[in-house]
Amino acid sequence: MVDYADLAKPVIISAAFGSLAGWLYSVARFDTLPHALAVLLLTGVSLVALMRRSRALARVARLTAAVTAAWMLADTIAHFGVLPYVLLFTVPLFYRFVFTSASVLGGMFGANMGPAFLFVAPIVSLVDVVMVYKSRLYFGLVVFNDATIELTASFKTFRLGFADFLWYAATVAAAGPAKAPLAALAIYAGLLATVRIVQRCGYAPALPLPLLLAQLAFLVPIPLFS
Repeated sequence: MVDYADLAKPVIISAAFGSLAGWLYSVARFDTLPHALAVLLLTGVSLVALMRRSRALARVARLTAAVTAAWMLADTIAHFGVLPYVLLFTVPLFYRFVFTSASVLGGMFGANMGPAFLFVAPIVSLVDVVMVYKSRLYFGLVVFNDATIELTASFKTFRLGFADFLWYAATVAAAGPAKAPLAALAIYAGLLATVRIVQRCGYAPALPLPLLLAQLAFLVPIPLFS
């Protein structure tokens, strides 16, 4: 039986944090290249941690994500003349709640990508499928070890990984304010379809269907009223 309310939680979280982070980036427009390099670093460390099942490396990746998310927010408030050091307190918060750092990073990069998301999403989905069968990070049937516990967020009926939150948030931010609700609904519908597959097959990747439906949402024309 599907818990519809529980399934909506990651969508709401990633959409809320992603939209906020995307809006902040759209206002500040800081250089994201240094942050992108940090995200590449944490991605590499995360992959090694999952393959080696290393909790220590997973914690390094988690800390890198927390610091990078706080760094991005610091660059944002610096644009408004606020001392960036006041955001040091957010690092423990981002480290404690992995979905927050993932959603902030995704939101800012999503706002940066904009329509280019349509070309990036299929590549991300393909990588997710490969990773599912290499690392066994299935939606609905996570093979637990110390590394996966560090890099996933737990809900009542399932767990979702760091990358899932990042790309859900990126999707909503890339959609822009007008299409953000439609993108969030598409992600929810994709998750619901993924759950149906899990109920039949026991596992499924959590990105392909949500991102595919979100791409379709991007193409829906939104009338502009003057």
